[in-house]
Amino acid sequence: MNTIPLTFNRRNINFAGLGGREPLKSTMPVTCIVLNRTPALLRQRTFESLVKCGFEKIISIGKNSGSFGTETLSRKFPQVNFITVLEEVTSGDMLNIAVSETASPYVLILPQELTAGKISFNAQMAERFIQKKQFCIVPHLYTSSLQGLPVSFSPASQKSVFTVNSATSSADSSPTLYAADYAGFYDRDRFIHLGGFDYTITSDYWQKLDFFMRSWLWGEKTSVSSAFEFSYADEIPQDDRTSNLSYLRFYL
Repeated sequence: MNTIPLTFNRRNINFAGLGGREPLKSTMPVTCIVLNRTPALLRQRTFESLVKCGFEKIISIGKNSGSFGTETLSRKFPQVNFITVLEEVTSGDMLNIAVSETASPYVLILPQELTAGKISFNAQMAERFIQKKQFCIVPHLYTSSLQGLPVSFSPASQKSVFTVNSATSSADSSPTLYAADYAGFYDRDRFIHLGGFDYTITSDYWQKLDFFMRSWLWGEKTSVSSAFEFSYADEIPQDDRTSNLSYLRFYL
């Protein structure tokens, strides 16, 4: 039984947009999407760094909150599209919106917690990733003290119960089931053809796992790159893997 919506971004979600009035000095066919999941104050230095990278477009998307300071930032960075979602949604829902708001053939998705330091992503790295012709390439992730975090995931089964094994290190180009914390370089056309994140699954973790399992079953590849890394400056978000109704829908 196929429970996946057939049309990409089929759910209509209310959101407001600011900025994007001035063009960026683009050196690569890539949009950077900054995912904001908490009402933490957006960092000015994040966008100071991003506008220098050479992206075709920059989109910052987050939930409605008076503490984001988007109006002030949109005046300081008129090149950046700031999207505020006006409903309660999952991270996957927000990424579906952001992906639908760009025409770039590739997107770099970065949770806001990974953007505090210098963002070392350039046109040469983008070209290497484009040449791989695959769905998603994920970075190595580290804590603020440079301790490695799990980035390599593989499906497993224990007494007929679905589980996921993880490892903190991985050889270059080795496959992984999904992108830890969504961070990665994605082929936009493949993202859309897969249907995006399933809005009928309301748990972030099971929604993410459903999307990447679907990509794997449909023959797409997600791999880890040793030349691609980011560090968290703040608290590291934890996946809620509770076996709830979202798990049952994923399993179905």
